[in-house]
Amino acid sequence: MAHVYRSTEESNRILSKVASHAAGYLAPEGFTYTPPTEDDYQHKLLGPKEATLYLSLEGDTKGDRIKVGGGFHIGMGVYGNLEFVRPKSGVPSDISVALARGEAAVAMEIRRRYLPVYLMALAEARAQRDADT
Repeated sequence: MAHVYRSTEESNRILSKVASHAAGYLAPEGFTYTPPTEDDYQHKLLGPKEATLYLSLEGDTKGDRIKVGGGFHIGMGVYGNLEFVRPKSGVPSDISVALARGEAAVAMEIRRRYLPVYLMALAEARAQRDADT
């Protein structure tokens, strides 16, 4: 299936649907969906202990995919802004899941493939941040 160019509104509708489903699936882990706002245009799943997952829609010759990455902006800068804290072991690679597989498959792949490595790296980044303060 080839990539389809979508309007911003259609992409937001798709991402809202996928993210809402994923938040429901990941509710036992404590994740909730935060839709984009005027100031923050990203679709996010917020979890416990500063965990933040970002969902975006990307296309390629294989078709549209949901890309999932994690946030590491947990440090506090000199001016009160959040700063990126890189875990010594490195930041886990983003994953992508074919949109055609459906919302349930995206949620399952987040839990199976991304959460274990992301949460471990985030715990390491929090420990580094706390040791520096």
